[in-house]
Amino acid sequence: MRAYAECLGAELLPSSESAGRVYVSEDSNDNAPSVNPEAIEVVRVLTEREVPVVAITNTSRDEAFWQEFLRSRFGLSFRHVITSCEVGRAKPDPEIFREAARRLDLLPGEILHVGDRWESDVEGARRAGCGAALYRGLWARYPEGMYPQPDPRLFAAIGTLCIDRLDELLSGSLLGGRRVSHPPP
Repeated sequence: MRAYAECLGAELLPSSESAGRVYVSEDSNDNAPSVNPEAIEVVRVLTEREVPVVAITNTSRDEAFWQEFLRSRFGLSFRHVITSCEVGRAKPDPEIFREAARRLDLLPGEILHVGDRWESDVEGARRAGCGAALYRGLWARYPEGMYPQPDPRLFAAIGTLCIDRLDELLSGSLLGGRRVSHPPP
């Protein structure tokens, strides 16, 4: 956590409880969440294609905050934003992924969860019965050692889709329902 704080030039608060109080009390303009610019265009295209897009986030801010923030800042409309604070479970708990299936009225196996963390995103989604894609496009921005990278043999062994750019999600084969799998470079 210290490496991450140093990278951001942030000061660590003495406890997670006090950090939580500061986080939820901050105005969104003062402490605006960052959004991957690559995701903005992909979400727009998927929405235009009528593919339901749901965000699942471990956060202390509720769905109403996220919907308004994403709409007003980026013109994005997610079908749902599922937050750990409202579900009472956080990634990688399978229940937060199953909540997405319930809200979409889909089976978990009909959902592809895309995330940048192996433990939280891939393992959590797979334990819930969802498909999973590991997005590596942000990895170069993380401080060294912040997130351990999984053994590359895992990708091929369990058939996990690995992508370096989010626009790879727009390929016809992926949206057409064919399972795509390739190991990392």
